[in-house]
Amino acid sequence: MTAVLLVVALVLTVVSVRDYDRTRRTQGAPSTEATVVSAHTEVHHGRHSTTYSADYRARTASGRGTTVHAHGQADPLLVGREELVKVDPHDGGYAEFPGEPLTSRGQEWSALAFLLVLALAEVMFVRAWRRRRRG
Repeated sequence: MTAVLLVVALVLTVVSVRDYDRTRRTQGAPSTEATVVSAHTEVHHGRHSTTYSADYRARTASGRGTTVHAHGQADPLLVGREELVKVDPHDGGYAEFPGEPLTSRGQEWSALAFLLVLALAEVMFVRAWRRRRRG
């Protein structure tokens, strides 16, 4: 059972590190103007809370389409307006608003800490199992 949790924690850590790297890369890109074409809110229901994330379809001055990802509910008043965005230099289809990173360094460290705690639990479980097996 702990092995399954360890694998899940490893996957979550890898995804968290990848997402933080994407945000760091995107926030480091130069700002560019883009026209917001549409706004959509995703609702995420948890056990004790509900969170929202916004996706804005936008078209940059060069005519390239991108999706701007943001926290909170989408603001329909942005549709049709020119906004500054930061486009991921490695993936032109991904963008964020300047100064509004989608993920934080804390999320990356939290996932890593969770992975380490589970790895420690796995080691302790295996040691206890071996002691019991030996008699």
